[in-house]
Amino acid sequence: MLQCYDPKQLLVRPVGKGHVTAYVPPIDEFIITRVDLQPGETQELEAQASPSIILVTEGALQLSGKPIKVGATYFESASVTRSNPLTASVPKDAPGPAQLYRVFAKDSFVAK
Repeated sequence: MLQCYDPKQLLVRPVGKGHVTAYVPPIDEFIITRVDLQPGETQELEAQASPSIILVTEGALQLSGKPIKVGATYFESASVTRSNPLTASVPKDAPGPAQLYRVFAKDSFVAK
């Protein structure tokens, strides 16, 4: 069933910790996180119980050591576990920062 919201209820306030900012909308379906990294920095992407879609929006980014270009999307299986974490990193010699967005099911969100 279609549910309507007051636009003021849909305003999402970001919650940040370290390199990761979470945008938690007031709906049940999904959550978006943003990861901002400077050259030489690395961020482990926490394993989630649902698949994720990652979109690279800025910079020279690597996902688990593989170069990913700006505008590229990456599908992350729900089978990623803590024993084999997905990591985002920016090479030390990169010309500037990098940014990615990650979308996944809200009920699988693991906050650290």
